Amino acid sequence: MAYYPNIVRDLTRLAKNVQISGRPASENSAVRQRKHRNFYLITSAWAPKHVPHELSQLANKRGPDKLIWASDHPLLSLERCAREGWEVPLTDVAKRGYPRDNVLKVFRFD
Repeated sequence: MAYYPNIVRDLTRLAKNVQISGRPASENSAVRQRKHRNFYLITSAWAPKHVPHELSQLANKRGPDKLIWASDHPLLSLERCAREGWEVPLTDVAKRGYPRDNVLKVFRFD
């Protein structure tokens, strides 16, 4: 993780740069997400009901297009993750992007 800021900075020509975040890195990832336009957060490190508050708050206020849902299947069932994903405390704008639209944009699934 120590080299990640340099990678993001030096490879700004990449179409997208995706960060898979886990505790205690979530606080640092939130800072990097605000700093780098090509930095996205994927919530695969937790069951959706355990997404850190700072990440959902960041998505609600500054980056509704920067948070991407993931399931951790087969460790967690897809049904559970889908149900809990809709319960993450997000604004309507952030909630539209979190489970679907943001990943389509980042990985260019047009």
